[in-house]
Amino acid sequence: MTHTRNFLFPFALTLGCSLLSACGGAPPEAYEALADSLQDDDARGCEGIDAQRHVFRVKIANGRRLNVVGYLYSRGGVGDKTLLVAVHGATYTHSYWDAPRINQHSYSFACYMARRNYTVLAIDNLGAGESTGEGMIEGDAIRLTDEWDALGQLLTQLRAPHHNPIGCGFDKTVLVGHSFGSLASIGTQAAGHPADALIVTGWSHMPPPGGLPVDNSVVFQLAATPYVRIDGALRTRLYFGPTADPAMIAYDANHLADHLPRGVFLDSFGAAFNPVLSHATQVTGKVLVQLGEHDALFSSDGNAERAAYPLAQVTAQTLPTVGHCFNLQPENRHGWSLMDTWLRQNHLR
Repeated sequence: MTHTRNFLFPFALTLGCSLLSACGGAPPEAYEALADSLQDDDARGCEGIDAQRHVFRVKIANGRRLNVVGYLYSRGGVGDKTLLVAVHGATYTHSYWDAPRINQHSYSFACYMARRNYTVLAIDNLGAGESTGEGMIEGDAIRLTDEWDALGQLLTQLRAPHHNPIGCGFDKTVLVGHSFGSLASIGTQAAGHPADALIVTGWSHMPPPGGLPVDNSVVFQLAATPYVRIDGALRTRLYFGPTADPAMIAYDANHLADHLPRGVFLDSFGAAFNPVLSHATQVTGKVLVQLGEHDALFSSDGNAERAAYPLAQVTAQTLPTVGHCFNLQPENRHGWSLMDTWLRQNHLR
């Protein structure tokens, strides 16, 4: 049985659990042109969108088999649509892609894209959310390469007709990452090009002007426990304060914050600004990069970022008035709309 998404209660995340599935660089003034459609999205939210929980089995380098849990969002059948595999950032879960409606504004990327005739699979990365295998994974047992391998195995399963938990194969798949999820997606796409295209958000290979807002002492403090958490003022800095809704920042801290295995954190920190170590230099095919104008962690220089992918066909877009948390800023639909346009232009829908 599937469940229709319902946001009558603003802070409720009604996720249906099912074993069945139905197969079947714009300028700021662009906001004005989108006004009517954005209001319509806010009015409807996730009405009519189905969400199903699926469990995928993967194997990591040490031989251990683990679960990757994903939530599949669709309106109607799923098998004849492009599948967007959404990979969240560090210390989030799949809910980053499906945050609730707050103060009459919708923050659900999954519902927005499902309404535009895509199917969205938002996963919990290994060691986050529900993707913890049989009991909690040791924080140092998961490495960045395990995340790459697990995501590649997931994409292989999704291609196979009737041999995955969803029950049908997908002809077109696109990896959509945010922050660490972008790094995970980059490495996965570099290893064999398992998706038809790659979308990178909240990640570039240069720090912001002035450098990172943290020093080595903060990094050591974060890595003091097997699972890394980002809380307090440091988490607030992921937003562009002048436009962010304080209610969303509070909701993030109280309901969206999760953790990241320390092994993955340390590997990711080492690869952060090196396109060779991130494997961006090995990515081929079509890539869309969206950068926040006010991202506290990464540069918004699109020209420099295109150079990090010498073998790929890269489109770079800088989103105005946006911080690091793309989906959780009120201007989220501007970036989503540009993403939809890019997918259409590249025959990926």
